Amino acid sequence: PSGVVAGDASVAPAVMLATPLFRDFDAAELLDVIRGLRLRHFEPGDIIVTEGEPGVSLFVLTTGQVRAYVRSAAGQSVRMRDLGEGDFFGEVSLLRGAPRSATITAAQHCELLEIDRPTFDAISQRNPRVWQVLKEFYDQRAGSTLEAEVRARGSSLGGES
Repeated sequence: PSGVVAGDASVAPAVMLATPLFRDFDAAELLDVIRGLRLRHFEPGDIIVTEGEPGVSLFVLTTGQVRAYVRSAAGQSVRMRDLGEGDFFGEVSLLRGAPRSATITAAQHCELLEIDRPTFDAISQRNPRVWQVLKEFYDQRAGSTLEAEVRARGSSLGGES
């Protein structure tokens, strides 16, 4: 991965406002979150996160495209979905401290905004609604069983491998 810019509050404001994660924040909440973000750069083929590894951060994709893969029961990587500008991932690890639930790779040059657990915890103490908004997204995604089925059956269930 390329360079990291800490606390760059000027990065991709239009994408930040377009992401569903930040859409309902008021100005003070949004500013507090922006101040806690780090800009990360990845090139095609770079692994951003690896399934099963510890994870304590969330990413918002500002430019480019990434691909999410899960490991099937047979040990194959199965492509689950592509994510584009405004999409985010890592909320399970951020909220629960759970291992990464998928491997995410850069499909093209990408810029992502990352927020780590200590920063998120500090922001959430000042703005409790920030934690609640993220938990609502987590609850919605936790209801999806597609990834669990792929892991158990070893088939793509409509995804690409």
